[in-house]
Amino acid sequence: MAHRLQCMHRHRTERLRPRVRPNVLRLDWYQERARTVRGCTLLRMLHVLTLTLTHQKPMAVLSKNGTEVFRVDALEYSLSFRSNGKVLKNEGFGWKLVNLAMPFDDALAKHKKLQSNIPRAYAEYRAAVQREFPLPVRWQYLTLRDLLGDDLDGIYTDLADRGIHTDLETLRELHELHQTYRADVDARKGKAVA
Repeated sequence: MAHRLQCMHRHRTERLRPRVRPNVLRLDWYQERARTVRGCTLLRMLHVLTLTLTHQKPMAVLSKNGTEVFRVDALEYSLSFRSNGKVLKNEGFGWKLVNLAMPFDDALAKHKKLQSNIPRAYAEYRAAVQREFPLPVRWQYLTLRDLLGDDLDGIYTDLADRGIHTDLETLRELHELHQTYRADVDARKGKAVA
């Protein structure tokens, strides 16, 4: 508390413009001002600002949030419904708490229903992608697949350049499973329209 009062007092007494001698600008004042603002280090301020601007929450730990009730392993993320009523999400960059727009039990029931109604073609494709690419690098494959489409050599080369090792046969199998899944989606849309 005393440190906070000192910082507040120093901030009030210190003017926002530097004390200057005639025609001489004190650069050390600006450097000091950049390092400390109300007692906070610049790195701490940048960290807080980054979290605020990107709307990211600090990392969460699975073991500190009860036991797992249900897990959703989607292509681009994993959700973990915990026994303490929280939901954690991992998009490949660590677990983070999720703010639910509905009560926990409703969200859990909704996700269980969605997972039970997944088409077989999509489930096979998703399982194959999850086997081949772990979650932290999966987004890179999915982005390349969307950008390059049928160019399997380009996907293979770009993944190899990034240090993600796979073979051309596996990429061909994944491409065929993706085409089967897309054909199934198009057939379902055709039935819905007809």
